[in-house]
Amino acid sequence: MLKILHTLLVLFALPFASAATAGEAYWEYTFRPGDTIWKIADTYTTSTDNWIRIRDFNRVASGEDLVMRPGTRIRIPVSLLKVQPAHASVLAVSGDVRIIEKNGNTIKAGVHSTLQSGDRIITGEASSVTLRFADGSQLLLPENSRAHMDTLSAHGDSGMVDTRVRLPSGRLDTRVNKLDQDSRFEIITPAAVAAVRGTAFRISADGDIMRSEVTEGVVSVTTAQDEKSLDAGYGLVAKKGQPLPEPVKLLPAPVLPETITLDDYRQVVRWPAVDGAVRYRIQLAPTPAFKQLIFDRLSEQNHTAFDGLDNRTYAMRVRAIDEQGLQGLNASTMLDVGIQPSAARLQLSQAGKQLQFDWDSDDNIATTTIEIARDADFNDIVQSLQVDGSHARSETLAEGVYHYRNRRTDKRGIHSDYSETRSVDIRDENPWPFFIGAGVIILLL
Repeated sequence: MLKILHTLLVLFALPFASAATAGEAYWEYTFRPGDTIWKIADTYTTSTDNWIRIRDFNRVASGEDLVMRPGTRIRIPVSLLKVQPAHASVLAVSGDVRIIEKNGNTIKAGVHSTLQSGDRIITGEASSVTLRFADGSQLLLPENSRAHMDTLSAHGDSGMVDTRVRLPSGRLDTRVNKLDQDSRFEIITPAAVAAVRGTAFRISADGDIMRSEVTEGVVSVTTAQDEKSLDAGYGLVAKKGQPLPEPVKLLPAPVLPETITLDDYRQVVRWPAVDGAVRYRIQLAPTPAFKQLIFDRLSEQNHTAFDGLDNRTYAMRVRAIDEQGLQGLNASTMLDVGIQPSAARLQLSQAGKQLQFDWDSDDNIATTTIEIARDADFNDIVQSLQVDGSHARSETLAEGVYHYRNRRTDKRGIHSDYSETRSVDIRDENPWPFFIGAGVIILLL
């Protein structure tokens, strides 16, 4: 036994005589103090007996050194490594997002939900989801998109991962961490396959057409007959069964101010037009990380309006889209929303002992509340009228002086301040019938 151990130490302690077998994928490992070849084979490969295959793969030369030196590097064939199932987890979700498990069960996606190989995920209208993979890479799936987890696996404790996602339809926006050698991250569409090793890019699938846009790093787009490399700032449109075209330069980012303030319902957000743009995509998210989309719309003009946003600060990004449908580089800013509804400007008229109120309608307002009180401090409120239109009439009031005011609530549930207080004196409009009647009674007496 000692003789065998002596022989193995000699074999693995010396420099390699030649390169590993050409064409076979491998993972490089660096010896640490206390490592043995059996320990390496047992920890990272499917069998301890693989030490023989590793020795032959590295073509180790003979020598006299009996010590396995820390720092010595060997190459282990990927085919020998342990393969373990990995999963994707949901980081953020908005709206209607469903996971269809490989057994056919459908569940509602929530934060911390997980997907395995064979699972599918679908986003509904005005919905989005961000997934995190085993290597820390993230994928944002916007509305009306479908993604299939084709392969989610990891090669033991080596740090190598195999992530393959199918995109039958829809869009995705992903940021892939720098991958270890021989790790794989692919997006597969009906038209082509996009493979990356650490980059930020976007993919859309529309029938037999795939659009790829790279904002950082490099992406390789392949078909059965062709392959193109996309550098940052370039994109291409792949069509099934056709040769890949040459990459084209993406449109530049629109120019946006550092902060945009929105303080009126009717306010329009504008930016300078980008040459070559036929439309623009505008997105809002709670944070600059854009893990959750709360607004994702297209505009054919270089401006847009926002409805129903709560008063807070949002991350906003805009990109121009060219005539091929390729989306350009992102322009990012912060959108500060602080819209406060105002009270109605009431027009008052009397109908006997009833008060008729009228005011201009506003589509942003949900309800208008009018309070009528006997005192100016509104401690003695006799009527409170709440309507969703632009007209209101009080019930019959007793004679006397009344005070009235109003406030409105917009469709977000935000209340305006109370209006200025006004007063009105309720009296009989025509006292003559009373006096005539009294005179007749006196004459009869």
